[in-house]
Amino acid sequence: MSEPAKMNVIPDDPIGNTWALPKGAIARFGKGARSRTSILGDVALSPCGNYFAAGTGSGLWWYDVSTMSPVSLWETERGLISAVDISSNGKLVATTNWDGDVKVFDIQSGECISKMKRDKSIHLPPTLIAFSPDNQRIAIPEEKHGKIEIFDTKSGECLCQLELDVRKEKYDSLSQLAFSPNSEILTAAWEIPVDSDGPNISLATHNPQTYLYHTENGKQIGKYNGGVFAFSPDSRFLAYVCTDGNNRNTKDIPCFISVLEIDSGERIVYFKRHDKPVTSITFSPCGRFLVSCDNGGTLRKRELSTGKEKKVYHYDKSSPKNWPQKLIRKIGKKNDSKKVAQKAYSIKTYYPPDGGLYSAVLPHGTEVVEVWDVESHEKVRTYERLIESIGHEWFSKYPELTIAHTLKNIEDRSDEQSYFESLQDATCYPEHLVFSSDGNKLASTGVLNAMILWDVENKKLHTTLVREGWIDCFTFLDNDTLLIVNRYNDNTIQVWELDQPYNLLGSFSTHDLRRPVVLDNTGKRIAMRSLTTSWEQILYIWNLESDEKIEINTGIKDYISSMVFPSDGNRLVTGRLNGIIQLWDFEMEKEIISKKISDTLRVLKISHCGNFIAAGIKKEISILDTEDLSLIRTFQQPEGESYPYSLAFSSCSKYLASGTWWEHGMEKMSIRLWDVATGENIHTFKGHNTDIQTLTFSPDGTLLASGSYDGTILLWDVKSILNT
Repeated sequence: MSEPAKMNVIPDDPIGNTWALPKGAIARFGKGARSRTSILGDVALSPCGNYFAAGTGSGLWWYDVSTMSPVSLWETERGLISAVDISSNGKLVATTNWDGDVKVFDIQSGECISKMKRDKSIHLPPTLIAFSPDNQRIAIPEEKHGKIEIFDTKSGECLCQLELDVRKEKYDSLSQLAFSPNSEILTAAWEIPVDSDGPNISLATHNPQTYLYHTENGKQIGKYNGGVFAFSPDSRFLAYVCTDGNNRNTKDIPCFISVLEIDSGERIVYFKRHDKPVTSITFSPCGRFLVSCDNGGTLRKRELSTGKEKKVYHYDKSSPKNWPQKLIRKIGKKNDSKKVAQKAYSIKTYYPPDGGLYSAVLPHGTEVVEVWDVESHEKVRTYERLIESIGHEWFSKYPELTIAHTLKNIEDRSDEQSYFESLQDATCYPEHLVFSSDGNKLASTGVLNAMILWDVENKKLHTTLVREGWIDCFTFLDNDTLLIVNRYNDNTIQVWELDQPYNLLGSFSTHDLRRPVVLDNTGKRIAMRSLTTSWEQILYIWNLESDEKIEINTGIKDYISSMVFPSDGNRLVTGRLNGIIQLWDFEMEKEIISKKISDTLRVLKISHCGNFIAAGIKKEISILDTEDLSLIRTFQQPEGESYPYSLAFSSCSKYLASGTWWEHGMEKMSIRLWDVATGENIHTFKGHNTDIQTLTFSPDGTLLASGSYDGTILLWDVKSILNT
């Protein structure tokens, strides 16, 4: 495969944080990696193993495997890539995004050579796409309707449609999709959910089902119980993971492997030796051997013709007692070490183009990745994963990237601890953003319950702070000390002062804690809510200095979507999803004002001067007086834009920033700057590809940071616009 066409590359920025920025932006933090719940992100390794393509929220990133550095950035106009595949000849790459658009590109030129026309009413994007090995066709699923379409790669014409028999089966999602090596058969593993209606449930509704189709006419030629499969190199055989082989005991775990001769449909070999669930199976390039791995740490290599085991390997079950403190910093209870006890393994095998057999092993409960030479039983390299690195996410599905990187750096041991660091970035899920008081650092939430600190001046990652629980809110006490509030599954709130060392300020537990949880602007008070057994809302106000906790039983059952502290510190304003806004007095422990301002209310923000509250409601923003919640003025959203989901006042309180929520058909989200005194929309930025979840101004008012569900943070230059 030749080098991907260079697009949007800035030579002075090897990380890519300034590549393809929208107008007005000066930096991007995060590559737009997979979020907690979104259908977002995919990776494909080139056949030669030199490059890989990573589809993220911001676009299609090309990386050099040996250095793990980005070399090009494509598809930035829309981003939101949900699936990626590279053709077997290494000349084409296909992508699909949230809008359902599927495109095929020439890798060397970067030119789009075809675009597949699909049903635009399908709002769920494909999470898997697959080239045929002859590079003539591409398979694209429509998981909502339980069908797969096969298109001509060059013309974009739909050649045939493969349908799951929805009259007999209930489908959920597609877990694996692959053509046979001769391109004549397509195999798809559908996840079939259990049907709880009545006692007469067909076996098919209990387990993943693997379907075989002819690619010329779309005819179904077989269906087998199991969801992990592999073709032999000559396309004669299909190996798949199943339960007891007779498909009678639906409670069996998938520990067995059947090998079918595809033409006759007969089972030729049946392997029973795994005693733990089999997670992967791989044919050797010569087709003589089958390698299978289970999550108990066992790898078995068998000769296909005889069924005899040639090699059995049990990985060492020892595990480190502590996480690598050198790379990550963990906050939590002292007895949390028991949570890293190793119980299982994730093992994937890989036959590199240059020969050999290697495995990537991730002992569960650790952050260690081991690369092994299976033939020699030698450990080639050990890596320690940064939990919030892009590589941490990608490894789970594509460990062959780690193996390929190892083999290209086999003589160089200097990068043993820096493979995941070399990806030069962290994944972020920016629900909340806060600048340090000097504006040099920006704190954001990450994907796996972590906090990311970004270096604003140098436009790069500063550090990652990892801990147990769920980060609810945080603020800077000074330039170097963070106050963080995190919530645990046992309904416990803990408050930490993050400096050297970490200082636990306090802990508070109650029944069924819920979001939102908010800090006042001094970091001295926390407001939180919980639900009683009768689903009534209870407000708690916790004074960190005195450890006093005030409880207000509201008696309401409607969802509280937002809360803010007025500047005097003795009151709390809450906004309910049904559009009711209420002012509560701590000392009186009761509501003193209640007003309905709309049919919906998403977000509340209070100005730094304490005089105004901005309320984001459907299609508009209301500016309210803090004292009596009276309406001062309204900012109308332009036609075609949805909820103003995120709001932020500048430090001078003269300006308000608002960000929109994504709706189907929208491409770039708007960030609008408003003059609070006049209601004038003085400027609009466009850049994020989906929901803008959080906004914040730097203390000096020269920068605006925006965090999006696309997995990126953008820094906007507002100095000239706001005359700060």
